[in-house]
Amino acid sequence: DRLIFLPPASSYTASYPGLDYLKTPEGESIAFVHLRAAEGMPTLLYSHGNAEDLAQSSPLYEELHARGLGVLAYDYPGYGQSVGTPNEKSCERAIQAAWKHLTSTGISASSIVITGRSVGSGPAVWLASRTDPAGLALISPFRSAFTTAISTPFSIFPGDRFPNMSRIRSMNHPLLIIHGEDDNVIPVSHGRKLFAASPSTEKELNVIPKASHTNLFAAAGVGVVTLLETFAKRVSK
Repeated sequence: DRLIFLPPASSYTASYPGLDYLKTPEGESIAFVHLRAAEGMPTLLYSHGNAEDLAQSSPLYEELHARGLGVLAYDYPGYGQSVGTPNEKSCERAIQAAWKHLTSTGISASSIVITGRSVGSGPAVWLASRTDPAGLALISPFRSAFTTAISTPFSIFPGDRFPNMSRIRSMNHPLLIIHGEDDNVIPVSHGRKLFAASPSTEKELNVIPKASHTNLFAAAGVGVVTLLETFAKRVSK
């Protein structure tokens, strides 16, 4: 878990605009913000990357919200203002609590696009394998946590975390994958293999030229936002 999760010092305080809290079944307090969608527009349930918290991705949320999309972003246990310890199970509890919040407040599952970046692809794929969202969008995803953290081409270690590859093989949701061509943290081969493994009849792979893991959004400009917007509008009901 210490290889997988690297929570930074919180970049925001309890007075962060719109901040609220969810409770998991284990009693963890999960910080989140929810920017509501315009009438008839989809909502993205967003799981952020590893060494960041929800506030550090706010430019992405704000741009999506400016285009009418809703965004619910949350922090994993131990990140930002969330309480608890980050691990596979606690992150799954956190995203499940976020999903239940959305679906219990009048937002239909068919208008929710589960979205995960980097380590966030783990809880995103897990949730999508257990629910029926409008679609699944993955940004710089990994095949599994250990195949990334330990740089092995095979899942040979016992107790691997977030087995995205095996889970995605049984999912038929519309799928969008965005990956940087020059990603040296999670190589683009991970995104390509997940795309190939998906049986979805509605799937799309976008490789961003000259983009690394950390400069993907800068290299793509508004391209990532536009890809997310176009996909979400197309698949939501």
